[in-house]
Amino acid sequence: MLCILEFAHQHAEAGSKTVVFAHVNVVPMDGDRILTDQDVTVVDDRISSIEPAASPIVPKDAQVIEATGRFLMPGLGEMHAHLPEPSDPQEYMRATLALYVANGVTTVRCMRGFPNHLATKRDVISGKLLGPFLFLAGPGLGGDSVKSPEDGVKQVLQQKSEGWDMIKIFPGLKRAEYDAIMTTARRIGMRTGGHVPTEVGLEHALQTGQETIEHLDGYWEALHFEKPVPEAGLREMAVKTREAGVWNTPTMTIVRFTLCMEPIQSALAKKEMEYLPKFQVDRWVKLSEEVVCKGHSDPNVSRIVQQNRERFLKELNDAGAEILFGTDSPNLFEVPGFSVYEELIAMRHAGLSPYDVLLSATRKVGQYLHKNVGTVTVGAQADLILLDGNPVEDVANVRKQSGVMLRGRWFPLSELQRMLKAIHDLPGNYQASYHQKAEAGS
Repeated sequence: MLCILEFAHQHAEAGSKTVVFAHVNVVPMDGDRILTDQDVTVVDDRISSIEPAASPIVPKDAQVIEATGRFLMPGLGEMHAHLPEPSDPQEYMRATLALYVANGVTTVRCMRGFPNHLATKRDVISGKLLGPFLFLAGPGLGGDSVKSPEDGVKQVLQQKSEGWDMIKIFPGLKRAEYDAIMTTARRIGMRTGGHVPTEVGLEHALQTGQETIEHLDGYWEALHFEKPVPEAGLREMAVKTREAGVWNTPTMTIVRFTLCMEPIQSALAKKEMEYLPKFQVDRWVKLSEEVVCKGHSDPNVSRIVQQNRERFLKELNDAGAEILFGTDSPNLFEVPGFSVYEELIAMRHAGLSPYDVLLSATRKVGQYLHKNVGTVTVGAQADLILLDGNPVEDVANVRKQSGVMLRGRWFPLSELQRMLKAIHDLPGNYQASYHQKAEAGS
């Protein structure tokens, strides 16, 4: 079996290189447009030129990728994700990172930090591990971990010194603790995001400047998503959110599981589950059956909540509020990398245009990170996906990948398939036949 690590070594050792995508249709994501029949030249990890295919001279020794009829778009940002914990096998970490890359995810914002994540980020930067760019939240600060405002300040300062990129807000904080954390983070230049603690409330979180809100947390309580919400109320809160400059990562698909709208068996039957270790899938089944859906008995309320979430996401977008793309993978049957396809469609189902859905996963990622990523423009980092269909016509075409470029390193479809096979064949992985046997025995 081909070891996943070989892909990292193979490409980390490559020197300066020029790659030309010839006769490709460019999806630049700097506007709702397509540049037809272009030659895109990448030198090292940057896009150096984009020219009509008839005009440029191909540099000597360049690798030429014939892309007639195909579409070149930016790599995706998975802006609410997770990484394996220290107790998990190291092979699971390598597989998780590779799953993201193999599905065109070139940037990951990890929303709960463990000590091994800092070392993982260093290994990705050095080329020891193959993986997307990692933006790391530290250990969550919530009611279980913060004992006082002073303790909250201490932990923010400690996370800054340890090298974390942002502070993750967890539920349970008292308002004084929350305010101390937010004030300190702002003073020392730490990013903030996460949940909206009940005692804090949405209005205060917006006023205080929490940068991102995850899962539309806090809006449910403020707008009473459990019953139909008047259009005017949704619109007013969307405008308040835009005026506050707060970003939202809605994670539309996973909430169908937290609301118990999707049967566990249908999730287990998905083919991509076989890219995960069985122990991880077993964790999710246990969590779903014994915690999340235990005693859950009103599907009508779940349906109304999800409808309100979809309506509010559309209002946020229409109001010009900032939206980031994220799936919460790997969590509750969301498989790293593969989960992006369902999330793209879920956001489209909420009424966003294909371009606006893609925007949340591309250019907005660069805007949030203050990095030149998320566009196919000269000077941008060469994180790219080559597609067999136009994603601006149909976001489902994002799945039709014929190759991925990660920081200038080209992975054709054949290599992506080998990578996925290596992960699929890891010992101890889940197999769809497990749930079929369980059903037969019940």
